[in-house]
Amino acid sequence: MNAVSPSTLRASGLCVVALLASVTALAKPLDRHIRFEGRALDANSQTLLYTEDHRITGICENNHWQPLHENVTYRAPNGQILATKQLDYGSGLQTPSFTLHDDVFGERFDVRYQKGQPVSVRWRDTHGKEHQSDVSPTPALVIDGGFDYKVKADWSKLMAGETLHFDFLAPTRGKTIAFRLVPANRTEREKTGAAHSFVIKPESTILSWFVDPILLGYNQQRQLTDYIGLTNIPKTADTNYRAHIHYQHPPIPDCAKANPD
Repeated sequence: MNAVSPSTLRASGLCVVALLASVTALAKPLDRHIRFEGRALDANSQTLLYTEDHRITGICENNHWQPLHENVTYRAPNGQILATKQLDYGSGLQTPSFTLHDDVFGERFDVRYQKGQPVSVRWRDTHGKEHQSDVSPTPALVIDGGFDYKVKADWSKLMAGETLHFDFLAPTRGKTIAFRLVPANRTEREKTGAAHSFVIKPESTILSWFVDPILLGYNQQRQLTDYIGLTNIPKTADTNYRAHIHYQHPPIPDCAKANPD
């Protein structure tokens, strides 16, 4: 899934101890893999800009699917690799550590987070300049693609029409920025065409003048199907693509059947 990095802000070991050797296979969490694709279309012309290949490794633990790591490869329509990203969900689904390497303009991000510690941000911009910062976390911290898990975690609140508030890490600014997540209005829902639609907007009125809202679409299974907004893939050395990304998901692993009796 594509991480959110607005260009104006410039610009995502579990183990089980076996008590008895005879039941080790039943006690150990079962590895699972998910693969899905995203197609990023120009928000205006609808021409294909690039594709995203997502591969998630996780486990079935206590009959629940738990993502652990995710690898994303971004490719141009001709197959050229534009960028790669790796996410580690060890610090939480909403606050993954991640690396993002842009193969076209040379931009690099290395964001590391452990609970109770500052977020370590290392960034090499498209002009080759190195930046680093340590960002103090907040209770409502969200990093990169963690916004998707924020939606899933607070699904019932969104269905009730509530507004969610969170602090999104802006790695190029070396700080967090307050955003709100709200159910979409009718016009916005028509743009996604999804079963459920939501909008991410800056809390700051002034910032909202410069940052366009991000539209999110979800299916009935609470899977992200549509993302409309600024992406984290550079179009030029100074601007990122704005796109409508369509995602197609396979079924989530049925953890209830992972360790049959």
